[in-house]
Amino acid sequence: MRARGRLAALALLFQTSCGLAPGRQSTRLHAAPLADQLEAKAESLKCPFFRRRFLDAADAARQSTAWLAARHKSILGFMYTSTVEAPSHVWTREETLKAIKQDFVNRYSVTGRLSLDHYHPRCFFDSPDPDMPVRSPEVFASALKGLFDRRSSSLELLEEPRLMGDAIVAEWRLAGRLGLPWKPSIKPFVGRTTFTLDDMMSELHDTPVEAPRAYMEGVLLEACGPGTLRRDEGGAIVFVEGLDTPDARSEALKPGLLSLRDKGTITGWRDEIFPVTMGYGVPPLLRIERAAASLLGVRAYGVHVNGFVTLPNGEKELWVGRRAKNKQTFPSRLDHLVAGGLPDGMPPSECVVKECAEEASVPERLARNAKAVNVVSYSMNYNGCCKRDVLFCYDLELPLDFVPTPDDGEVESFERYPIAKVLDVMMTTEDFKPNCCLVIIDFCVRHGYLTPDQPGYVRLVQSLRVGND
Repeated sequence: MRARGRLAALALLFQTSCGLAPGRQSTRLHAAPLADQLEAKAESLKCPFFRRRFLDAADAARQSTAWLAARHKSILGFMYTSTVEAPSHVWTREETLKAIKQDFVNRYSVTGRLSLDHYHPRCFFDSPDPDMPVRSPEVFASALKGLFDRRSSSLELLEEPRLMGDAIVAEWRLAGRLGLPWKPSIKPFVGRTTFTLDDMMSELHDTPVEAPRAYMEGVLLEACGPGTLRRDEGGAIVFVEGLDTPDARSEALKPGLLSLRDKGTITGWRDEIFPVTMGYGVPPLLRIERAAASLLGVRAYGVHVNGFVTLPNGEKELWVGRRAKNKQTFPSRLDHLVAGGLPDGMPPSECVVKECAEEASVPERLARNAKAVNVVSYSMNYNGCCKRDVLFCYDLELPLDFVPTPDDGEVESFERYPIAKVLDVMMTTEDFKPNCCLVIIDFCVRHGYLTPDQPGYVRLVQSLRVGND
């Protein structure tokens, strides 16, 4: 299991990773030398006043050390030693969801009481601050114990943690005081933690990497070789000197990507070229195969078409496609009428016409009626990589007597769903391809099927625009 969350006031963004059968890690905390000295001195004092003062000083030293330990991994490295035991149990999603709920009941951010068995002992807690990362749930839990004053701090869930594809999402509110001797206060703030269930991590336990990102970076560097890519002084992957044009970079990277395809690291090769840009409409830095976009963390663009009809009573129904069983991504899942990646150099409106013809046999005279209505964007973990997409949303109202027909083999069948059924399927199952849900939610908001009367409306609308330029 991997988890990501933010404690805004403390900049605690943590990422946790575990396999299907996590083991336990026993961790021993070495006492801070100063605190040890103060406690030893206190034992030798006969005067209760001075003995109490020395013990208070020792306690303050330990609290300050715990605070620093949560901020500085170098300190943690000196404070902890650990041993890793063999995995002992395979947790189901439901069991993990229950454990996460219990952690919030236990106010784990405040108390450090974490369901340790549900995290792999090599998990990695990360943050935007490069000095923050710590490894192992027990080390992290021990560090948390000194961060807050338990008696005056609170952690509460805003709503029930929920399963969303391969992730568990929890939204919470935290407030209170830090566990420093002067007890500085923390104003209430809201945050979100996303726990990602990632089977890939079970293959990485014995590899010298800290996260899938590091693993994939190593794979890419090895495949492309020192004549194409290198690490700069800051650790970022950059092109070697001389590859200073988009065409040169594209050609230099191509052999490495092809080798990763042949090894099975890159799947779903489509022979579709995607531009790598700093934003939509910006000249490309290079061009790559579409299937490699998530490996490189490249933002990709696509179109999604809400094909719908309006019944005589004014209600709307959506045409829903069932993806083919042999699709390399999300086989047999529910999908839009048509959707597709935006090829290099093709305007979105033309891509809509092309996809309408290929996937649903919608004639051009009807496809040209599609209206550009909005844009949604997202970032998600996909097969250990970072999938970052911007989707141009189109509404296409079709005649009541028109029936779409699969043409290119990517869709098995089409069915018309009432909006209420669409929403029910999205909320109670994982049948829809994940990014379709975002576009459908946007459709339902615009057409009045989701309104501010629904709890969480504002957060829901805001979540549709994560990762825009």
